[in-house]
Amino acid sequence: WHKDNAGTLPMFSRFTEREYSSIADFIDGELECHLGILGLCDQEKSCRDILEPLTSGIATYTHGDVHSGNIVRRPDEGFALLDPEYLHVGCNYLDLDYIDWWGIEPDPAPWWVIKDQARESVAAYFAALGVDDRGIPVVMQAICLLSALRSHTNSVQFRTGDSDQAQARVKLVLDGRLPVA
Repeated sequence: WHKDNAGTLPMFSRFTEREYSSIADFIDGELECHLGILGLCDQEKSCRDILEPLTSGIATYTHGDVHSGNIVRRPDEGFALLDPEYLHVGCNYLDLDYIDWWGIEPDPAPWWVIKDQARESVAAYFAALGVDDRGIPVVMQAICLLSALRSHTNSVQFRTGDSDQAQARVKLVLDGRLPVA
């Protein structure tokens, strides 16, 4: 679906509330926003290096909230996504951010995290795109970092109480301590 709906429309970030003409510009805008809010501006180069693999993605319509509660199997037509509230043009890879590819979520994982068959799902997604699966670890590391930065920003801005966990995940990625792929 992502590949079939690729386009040249500007990408949108709900965090910066801005449009971007490329994935690289989108990443720069997100980093400026998150690192500024979190007081991590000294980590910009490290974060940018880790997020670089996202630039190999495509700008396309993305659901923006793909998790197990929004996926239903329709016997006649396969799978369907519910709740398109966050539908926007974005980087295709970011629809994978609810997948615990690294196995770092607590056990049991939160209900919205896709943990069982995470690796198989990601491999199937890359195969459907025609992308070499050797790139999966670096793309999933980038997704993990951006997702952690977004979670940390949300926890700081909205005082959700999840700040310590989100901050620990950012540190895990930046320190290179994700489990071996």
